[in-house]
Amino acid sequence: MNNHKPYKSVFFRIKTGLIISFVTCFGFGQNVEHWSENESLAARNVNHGIQDKKGFIWFATDNGLSRFDGYSFEYFRVKNLKGLISDKINFLHQSENELLWIATSNGISVLDLKTYKIKRNYFPFKNSAGNSTEVFCIVEDDNKTIWVSSADGQVQKKEFNKNFELVENTITSDKKFGIRPHLTYCNGIVFIMSENRGIFYITNNKCVQFASEKKLLKHNGNIQNIRGEGIVASTKSGFVKVNLKTQSLTPVLKQFGPETFLVHKDNSNNVWAIQNDRKTLQKYDFRNKLLKDYTSFLFDPKDNVHLNFLFEDRSSNIWLCTNSGVYKTTNEQSKFRTLLTTDQFQAPNYIPSFRGMLEDKEGTLFIGGYSGLFRIDKNGSTRRLFDNKIPYTPYKLFEKNKEELWAACEGYGIISVNKRTGEIHQFDQQTKVIYSYKGIYLKAALIAKDGDFWLASYDGILRFNTKTSKYYLQDLIFGKLNVSKKCQTSDIKQHLDGSLWVCTDRGVFVFNEKGKALKHYHNKGKGTNYIPFNDLNCVLFDAKGQTWFASKSKGIAIRKGNNLEYLTINNGLCDNGVASLTQDLNQHVWIATNKGLSSYSLKNKKIKNYYLEDGLSNNEFNHSSNLVTRKGNLFFGGINGINSFLPGTEKKQIRKQGKLIISKVEIPLENNLKLTEYNDQKLQKRLHLSPDLSHLYLEFFVDNFLRSEKNTYEYFLKGYDKNWQYLGTQNHIRFTGLAPGKYVLFVRATDSKGTKISNKIRVELTVDQVFYKTWWFILILLTGLSSILTYVMYQRNKRYQLIYQLRNEIASDIHDNFGSTLTKIAMESELLEEEATPVQKVLFNEISTNCRSAVSGMRDLVWCIDDRNETVINLFDKMNELGYNLFKKTQIDFQIKSDFSERNPKLNPIQRKELFFIYKEALTNILRHGDQGKVDIQLKVTEKTLSLRIFNTTNTKEQKISTGMGLSNMKNRVQKLDGEITFKREEGFEIFIQIPLNQNIFTKR
Repeated sequence: MNNHKPYKSVFFRIKTGLIISFVTCFGFGQNVEHWSENESLAARNVNHGIQDKKGFIWFATDNGLSRFDGYSFEYFRVKNLKGLISDKINFLHQSENELLWIATSNGISVLDLKTYKIKRNYFPFKNSAGNSTEVFCIVEDDNKTIWVSSADGQVQKKEFNKNFELVENTITSDKKFGIRPHLTYCNGIVFIMSENRGIFYITNNKCVQFASEKKLLKHNGNIQNIRGEGIVASTKSGFVKVNLKTQSLTPVLKQFGPETFLVHKDNSNNVWAIQNDRKTLQKYDFRNKLLKDYTSFLFDPKDNVHLNFLFEDRSSNIWLCTNSGVYKTTNEQSKFRTLLTTDQFQAPNYIPSFRGMLEDKEGTLFIGGYSGLFRIDKNGSTRRLFDNKIPYTPYKLFEKNKEELWAACEGYGIISVNKRTGEIHQFDQQTKVIYSYKGIYLKAALIAKDGDFWLASYDGILRFNTKTSKYYLQDLIFGKLNVSKKCQTSDIKQHLDGSLWVCTDRGVFVFNEKGKALKHYHNKGKGTNYIPFNDLNCVLFDAKGQTWFASKSKGIAIRKGNNLEYLTINNGLCDNGVASLTQDLNQHVWIATNKGLSSYSLKNKKIKNYYLEDGLSNNEFNHSSNLVTRKGNLFFGGINGINSFLPGTEKKQIRKQGKLIISKVEIPLENNLKLTEYNDQKLQKRLHLSPDLSHLYLEFFVDNFLRSEKNTYEYFLKGYDKNWQYLGTQNHIRFTGLAPGKYVLFVRATDSKGTKISNKIRVELTVDQVFYKTWWFILILLTGLSSILTYVMYQRNKRYQLIYQLRNEIASDIHDNFGSTLTKIAMESELLEEEATPVQKVLFNEISTNCRSAVSGMRDLVWCIDDRNETVINLFDKMNELGYNLFKKTQIDFQIKSDFSERNPKLNPIQRKELFFIYKEALTNILRHGDQGKVDIQLKVTEKTLSLRIFNTTNTKEQKISTGMGLSNMKNRVQKLDGEITFKREEGFEIFIQIPLNQNIFTKR
């Protein structure tokens, strides 16, 4: 794996002892989840719960505080939340300034939800020994005043920016309000109700007793502000409304009867109530005027579960805090109406699984299944025409005439039924069918345009003639294959062109009504005959001319001509196992599966999914069991009754749009430590990670809590990824080994219903570069290196200048001192020669000649080492001077030419010395061996080389030119310069020398 690649972690949070159960509430369309005691929920006994403004669900337990994000719990206790004063928590309240007030057994801790740190602790109540005591309830009024009560009946208030002060009960002698007083607030008045002293209220800092304990006829102390009802108190005789104007108690919500404990009106104006035994939960549906008992759908009444508190989140989920953990049930208004479920129709051996459905011309609905045949009139009245005591199972229903209908029954073939009386007529076998029609176990049935029934059974395909009431076998031959006998048929459909489409385990075969083979669709088909699977369950011809092929396990293929599209769970389908297909009047194709119901729009190709929480009686549907009525109502048969849906009603549903929220951030620190943040405060600005700790872990959730396990997520890391990366249902992501650079992380979500969440998570992320690769370090390094290099060059140049100066001084000294001395010796020798004897004259002449020769050689050598003569032009001038002096008294024609091409390169002393002495030796040799002729000298400089050509055509004094040591010396000198020298004797004698030059020392003339 690439270390710089962010990857989806296989990190799963291990929860010790966590119990999550999903309970299907048949008939109510509810989905229930249960979390019991575990290390994260903190304790089995849950006293209170709220949803904060960010979207998290918080629970107060007997062993700490728990926060829930739909996937996992984070727990906070004394041992891991510094400053928390007690683990036993009774009550929670969030104030406007993002503070969570935590009422504990030892006072109040205030948790700052921005930093997840305890901001302050308060100890408003103390016992006679001076020890802090339990805080029971907290409420806040419109002036941001916090009111609190203690278990022993005290009440205190804390005005904004002030300390707590005692609120005295001026009516009672002990100044207290009774045992465990509950608090609520409404329209500037704080109401107090205890378990033994009745109802009080405080207005204008004055305490008033509204009703005594005797007047309330025993009660449990709960007083609440109920939307649309006002202040409601729970009593022994039921719920009563507190009316301050009339100073009276008026019975309300009488549906729940006596012995009430807690009441809640939800967002759909339905009312939930916990009875005083704390074991019973009821819901009153105002729309349907129906009271339902939910207790058995939450838990077994024998489990001794006590309900402590009830609240609703912003997405209409109902949360129950109990002594056995937390229960959650969805409370969204149902989009579906259920019929013939177990709670609606109770009878011995009742099996609520249905298949055949029919709407006759009068609008009467007939439904057949394993419990017989039912008739539902337009007014909604339902009766059973016959039950399952007679083992007829209507698989498909067809209208025969005004009085009767046809029923294709599993096990009994075709029967006719009187619509009103349920009288059955059974057709006897009249033909030579090889088995009794009583053995016909149907898988599909169709009444064709010619009036004949086509019946697909486990043993082949039969036809039933409605005119003669006779059965006969139908062979369907495709090539050498008898489809009727060798294939398992699951469905038969008739196209508008009259062709019959037979769905089998070997693909779809197409025949005409006479049984002639037309076409075969299968997974080895060529061209337009190709579909990706063979296990066909059903087909559909939609309004756009497309053919839908539904598989039993691999989704759907949609073909129109050469175009083939796929629908699977990967692009939003509930499940790949498709039970039936039907099209409504609004160009939607409805797909009943084994795990929910999907609606596909032919206009925009979008999918909507429906599950238990939408009102379905069950997520599993029966094969080929659906109906579209003339008014557009949809009916789907499942394993727990019929689900009815009217397209367009979903637009009337008002549901809070979920929001995508970061729930946890982990940033690595040194020494294997990590920084854990429980909100996104650290991510508001760009997040910096060190290069050696370039890891990041994020958790996120959608705050509607509707089947959180089915929410899906995607992420895109700008600066690395090119496309969105699919996380599936995984709600966390870990990045590891990110390369240094700037990134922006985006996360988006889709909820369990397939709705795109409008907001996205955006995190700006920078992985810092290692210091030795940062721009400032490189700049400092380059500056330092440049300074060092400049200093070295400066010192080198300074040294060179000193050497240059010293060399020039030495040359001057040699020239001035030794040269003048030798010249003086020569001149004195010449003077002595005039007065000397002949022998002495020869000696003095030799001395004078040698001194002057030495002076000449010394001057040439000094010229070579003098840096003032460093250019080629200086060399050329010296060569010209030497040639002129040597040949001016001879008959030799001396010519010297130059070709510098605007270049005047510098020569170092060695180059000057060797070239000049080669030149001098060559001219000396020419002068020594000839007295007439011509000498041509050419000095040429190119970009990279210097060449010297010496050519002479002088007459020699000797018959044979002797090379001697002169040419050998020339070769040695040229080798010192890494150059080349050649000699030619063609019509004269030529010496050609070429040496390399350093092009970096070129200067313009």
